[in-house]
Amino acid sequence: MKEVTYSKKNNEIECVHYQSSKKEFGPHTHANHLMVGYVESGRVCISIDGDSDIYEQGDEFKIEPNVIHEIKTVENDANSMMVLCIETEIEVDDEYLK
Repeated sequence: MKEVTYSKKNNEIECVHYQSSKKEFGPHTHANHLMVGYVESGRVCISIDGDSDIYEQGDEFKIEPNVIHEIKTVENDANSMMVLCIETEIEVDDEYLK
């Protein structure tokens, strides 16, 4: 079983599934997509724009585009979660502006 699997549904939505993962991500941003996640099991500490919370099984979270966030394990415990990354940048052509 892979710890992290990625599947792209189309050009606008990507699904990332963390399974029994201890993967951590330091502070970073995503310029053009919204992240919506659900913790399936375990606990994970997520800092969003400087505010840290511990998310447990059944909790949901949302991270807006261009917001600094960080993901850490809690007490080195594994967690499983599903995250949807949804493209937010909209191309606007001249016809749209009329």
